[in-house]
Amino acid sequence: MKFYLIDNSVIITGANLSSDYFTNRQDRYILIEDHRQLSDFFDDLSRVLSKISFQLRPNGISGEAPSSQSSGIIHYQNLEGTPSSSRSPISRSEGAPSSQSPGGSLSSSLVMSKEFESLSPVSPTKRDEYVERSRSLVMEMYNSYRNKQEPQPSDAGPPNTWLAPLIECPPLSIAIDSTVTKQVIHHALDGSSLHLGTGYFNLTQDYVRVILAKPSVQYSVLMAHPTANGFLNARGVAGGIPYAYTALAAQFLSQVSALKLSMFEYIRKGWTYHAKGLWYADRSDDPPILTLIGSSNFGERSVRRDLECSLLILSEDVTLHTRLEQEKRSLFESSEAFTLDTARRADRKPPLWVQGVLALFRYYF
Repeated sequence: MKFYLIDNSVIITGANLSSDYFTNRQDRYILIEDHRQLSDFFDDLSRVLSKISFQLRPNGISGEAPSSQSSGIIHYQNLEGTPSSSRSPISRSEGAPSSQSPGGSLSSSLVMSKEFESLSPVSPTKRDEYVERSRSLVMEMYNSYRNKQEPQPSDAGPPNTWLAPLIECPPLSIAIDSTVTKQVIHHALDGSSLHLGTGYFNLTQDYVRVILAKPSVQYSVLMAHPTANGFLNARGVAGGIPYAYTALAAQFLSQVSALKLSMFEYIRKGWTYHAKGLWYADRSDDPPILTLIGSSNFGERSVRRDLECSLLILSEDVTLHTRLEQEKRSLFESSEAFTLDTARRADRKPPLWVQGVLALFRYYF
């Protein structure tokens, strides 16, 4: 999940705050200004997720835990230099400072609110109850915003743009984001266009099936060229990741060969690619009237493991349509076509060990 709150405004993006996003890593950003209700939603989402999560704190730092945890905290300790046989994964503390690790360096602790101390997700016997209570809290918060409308000034006309925040929490069996994404594709009109962007291409079979079921839609998919992949030239096993995504894209192209579908790779000298989302237009020559923007890559990790958040924007505003078209076009203009012939080139063929790893660990990509 990536969102940034400033007073009553919120930035929705797929970017984090590492330095390359401010220099040479392509992503998407949409600023929603002066929207109290949307900002409150993301503030509440952050609070409820923090409540059910561990909080990382450095050992050796004195002082009380945050007020929401002042009644008692749980420490998950990682004591550097301590024999593994003497480590206790969970230890009770009443706000006492943690000890400094041997050698003078600070180790870290994971702390959890007292409300959830008996339901720790690392406890096999309590995990189901933890998931049930956590899911209930998240969905209670989410549902409290359903059918709410931002108050309009008395002189304002009827709304022309609708916003819907979507969340995906696989550990809690919450799949709102992926469900709505599939519905957008499912309800696409004949002759419409759908552009999809992902930094790491590994569409789930559920997405593939709904795409195959809509053959009259014109699809365009944008992904990272190996030279624009953040794992390019990484050491060890990670260095094979760009090859893995090429193999996954080739498998997908083979599955959808009967469709009006084109794939492209973002390639820009000195840049990496991380932009993801969806743009939908009722007719292929028209600008988008709907977009999805957020953290999801539409891949296996996004629907099976990671916590994701997206914003669906549906608009009748012609000016916004034009700006979405400009955004989409600027991304696709820095791309080259990807075909099965591309995947067969000697410099793009994944090594055998990458193919083996992919067969075993596809759901982690």
